[in-house]
Amino acid sequence: MDIFNLNCPKCSKEYYGDVSLLSLEVELHCPFCGSYFRKQEVKNLITPGRKGSSIVRLNSDKTFYRPKETKR
Repeated sequence: MDIFNLNCPKCSKEYYGDVSLLSLEVELHCPFCGSYFRKQEVKNLITPGRKGSSIVRLNSDKTFYRPKETKR
C-alpha cells in the first residue's frame, strides 16, 4: 500500500492516507479534529516518490480499482 502524508488545514496535525484517495473527488477526513476538507486545501501534501498503485476493497467481493497488469 502506498501512502501520502498531510497536515490537516484546520488543526495542523499530521496523519496519512492511502494514495488511491488522491485520484478520487472525495473529501478527506481528519481523525483528530473530525473536519472534512478537499485535497486542494492541504498545504503540506507529501506523496510517494515512486509510482505505485493500490487496490481498494469496498466489500469482500468488489474491487474499486485494479492496476494494469505489467508485462515482464
